[in-house]
Amino acid sequence: MSEEMSLQSLVDGLRRDRRRGPYAGHREYVATAWAVDEAAARLLECGGAVEVARRLRMAVDRVTRALMYVDDSGGSCGDALRALTARYAQALAAAPPKNPAPLANWIATSVFDGPGWPDIPLVDFAPALGERGVRQLADLVEQRAADPKQADGWGTAFGVRATCANSSRRSPATPTTTSRSSPAP
Repeated sequence: MSEEMSLQSLVDGLRRDRRRGPYAGHREYVATAWAVDEAAARLLECGGAVEVARRLRMAVDRVTRALMYVDDSGGSCGDALRALTARYAQALAAAPPKNPAPLANWIATSVFDGPGWPDIPLVDFAPALGERGVRQLADLVEQRAADPKQADGWGTAFGVRATCANSSRRSPATPTTTSRSSPAP
């Protein structure tokens, strides 16, 4: 079986039926998530970044959904999600998308409409977004911040704008991170 097929079968193993109990299969699920990360790392070393990025996006989305139904009081599944998110950024940096708009939309949707995880380190995604994608993301943040109907109680839009402003002083158009828990500087 090829490495790409192996990665796909591992990602398929990240499907989680929310009707299962929060403890059922937790250890196996986390082991599968880490196996996806390891397989993706091997494929990235071989130069398969385009395919790896597509599969990792699916893996990140599946683990994000699963965390709503899995007991992760120990944090092991969250750790795997952070690793998968970083590996996804690495794959995108190796093979940036031709059109960064869907990536910018995914980041904005994950932050504003998602469950609050994963934390998305924008510095890691900046090479894939490029200048055009960062502008698109900044526009989405500004639109969200300007619309009082879409404002949330967490101050997410303010936190993302402040993070963008701070990081633009360090390096142009490279925000650092987004998360619901990002403190305003």
